[in-house]
Amino acid sequence: MTEHSTSGPTTAIIGAGISGLTAGKMLADYGIDYTCFEVSDRIGGNWAFRNPNGMSSAYRSLHIDTSKHRLSFKDFPMPDDYPDFPHHAQIKAYLDDYADAFGLRANIEFENGVTHARRLDGGGWELTTQKGERRTFDLLVVGNGHHWDARMADFPGEFTGESIHAHHYIDPQEPLDLHGKRILVVGLGNSAADIAVELSSKSLQNDVTLSTRSGAWIVPKYIAGQPADKYYKTSPYVPLSWQRKVAQWGQPISAGRPENFGLPTPNHKFFEAHPTQSVELPLRLGSGDVIPKPNVSRLDGERVHFDDGTSSDFDVIVYATGYNITFPFFDENVISAPDNRIDLYKRMFKPGFDDLVFVGFAQATPTLFPFVECQTRLLGAYAAGRYRLPPVEVMNEVIVSDQHKYTGHMLDRPRHTQQVDYFIYEHDLRTKELPAGTARAERPDLHERVTDEPGVRDSGDSPTSFVSGGTRCAARHFPAGTDALAGPNGRPVIVMAHGLGGTMDSGLAPFAQRLSAAGADVLTFDYRGFGASDGQLRQTVRLADQLDDYRAAIAAAGAIDGVDPQRIVLWGVSLSGGHVLAVAAGRDDIAAVVSMTPLVNGLAAGRLALANGPASAMAASTVRGYRSKARRLAGREPLMMPIVGDPGEPGALTLPGYREDYLAIAGPTWRNEVDAALGTEIGGYRADKHAVDVAAPVLMQIADFDRSAPPHAAAEAGVKARAQVRHYPCDHFGIFPGQPYFDAACEHQIHFLTRTLASSN
Repeated sequence: MTEHSTSGPTTAIIGAGISGLTAGKMLADYGIDYTCFEVSDRIGGNWAFRNPNGMSSAYRSLHIDTSKHRLSFKDFPMPDDYPDFPHHAQIKAYLDDYADAFGLRANIEFENGVTHARRLDGGGWELTTQKGERRTFDLLVVGNGHHWDARMADFPGEFTGESIHAHHYIDPQEPLDLHGKRILVVGLGNSAADIAVELSSKSLQNDVTLSTRSGAWIVPKYIAGQPADKYYKTSPYVPLSWQRKVAQWGQPISAGRPENFGLPTPNHKFFEAHPTQSVELPLRLGSGDVIPKPNVSRLDGERVHFDDGTSSDFDVIVYATGYNITFPFFDENVISAPDNRIDLYKRMFKPGFDDLVFVGFAQATPTLFPFVECQTRLLGAYAAGRYRLPPVEVMNEVIVSDQHKYTGHMLDRPRHTQQVDYFIYEHDLRTKELPAGTARAERPDLHERVTDEPGVRDSGDSPTSFVSGGTRCAARHFPAGTDALAGPNGRPVIVMAHGLGGTMDSGLAPFAQRLSAAGADVLTFDYRGFGASDGQLRQTVRLADQLDDYRAAIAAAGAIDGVDPQRIVLWGVSLSGGHVLAVAAGRDDIAAVVSMTPLVNGLAAGRLALANGPASAMAASTVRGYRSKARRLAGREPLMMPIVGDPGEPGALTLPGYREDYLAIAGPTWRNEVDAALGTEIGGYRADKHAVDVAAPVLMQIADFDRSAPPHAAAEAGVKARAQVRHYPCDHFGIFPGQPYFDAACEHQIHFLTRTLASSN
């Protein structure tokens, strides 16, 4: 555990697949100490082809059925050069990159899975590992997946040929020689479709039959030249039943009629069961390469009888019949999932077990990776004490209502018991459950500082300046303390600016010192009219001028002796966290971007301010802002208001705790006033629109409980910028010097820049 660890429960994670990795990433972001136990010698779980733990169901030809646009983590986008539907080897490589980017392997104990978990009388868990150890933890996170315990169909009679489950299928040579065989594939999910298509290739000389019990709607992977799932996004503002009805109206176009391919008519409406995604299966059915049959009625030696009264002889049956949800490390009388049913609050918490969290145990439509990612936000908040569960009786009521909402319309089958709509679920967690749980937690220390501001050490920094728009901008140069990041053309240089009304002597030096000690030169500066910079119009935020100042600072930084002008890093916090995205957009001479607690959307910031404060205060500030703007146009002095003030007072930032947090870092040149026209400038601010045009690698650091810079707007901008994202369980100032997550924020920046700048050498 690094020095930035905050107090929290000792936590164990079972499994290093996508659920365990994302859980570990979020716990690490939130400063929670954890250990991940993995039975295998590698990460990836189901996506590790030929995984020695036997839990991978990947076959050699497997491509993901969800497009990369939907599958990609929000905090770590997939590479641009990946195809729309990546191969399983690319997914595994992506997970490896994810683990390396966020330093997750150090917390994983490989080849040391959990064999038994026993709940202790006083709370917490005793884990027995495959090495025979017994370890105790306060909190247990279960992420062992649910696509590894194969469920076989139970047909009357006995089959004397070969039988395998799709879980064990690799290719036509392994584990069975499937050339010149009579093959029955049972099932009509995505795996069944893939395997039937592969085995029906004429080169293999097989006779392939496909049997299905319920039928299925087969949908294409592309519609109008785009991945079909790009068109799928449910809205939380329209009843789900209405949205399903619209989809059912469009079903003849999107899915057609399965009977046209010889398949049985589905015994359910469109979207009342998982549709099957396949481009090739309808072609194979239509060409006679795959013979459709209804459900199996009985087995008799090599002969298989079907519900339509027909029968045929087969050499091999491949069962693509799904999986059981299994927890081999729990005693069945403690935790089990009969018929794949386990009642979990928000698909995560078992009522009565406040020391146990499940991650990834849902059939999320249309995507699993971002679903697990949003679950871990709740996990992180819970582990950090920022979220509290409701009473058990309320949890049970919500479980029933959620089950009806997500699965009430679904065909009653084991594969549908954990059905959930990702978009509705994510919106519910973000806008309802997390805020409600945060209020229940009632953290009195929400705004407390845990240390004094770190002293500004002598790092050899020196004053300098540059000119922007004919005005001198004051700056300070922090030379690199090591050549660790130096390349053949010199050292990287970081251009650093403060946020709303901030000055470089207000908390930037500790960041600059950490980064310069890691091997980069740093240039901090003040915008025109603020701090030590010149400018006749003082304390007035003019966004266009600030962007020009930043560009001038880049030119000045590139001219510093010994730096590489092609390895310039843009660093911004709050309002400047948005500026760095706007400035970097369209440029190819920026090596990296660090955007910390960024304000990227003025309208979203206004909505957040309304949610956290009285509308009357915003109205008064708006009126004062337009009056100030009118005075400036008339050549008069603008009206001022405080940057920070106490609740109920006029000011830009007046939420509880903000005044104390800002004053704790304020330097001697900082003035607690700003032109009241600030709101008229910020209202139309849209740095997020530029994010998609940023080519440089981006690290975005989001305070998940930020009350001034909307975290969701920042996260959306991060997706557009293809950013690596770190999260912190704090408010806007929680990662500034002297605050609980300052050390973590610095460590994450150094880790990101070290990896990024090393690759740019």
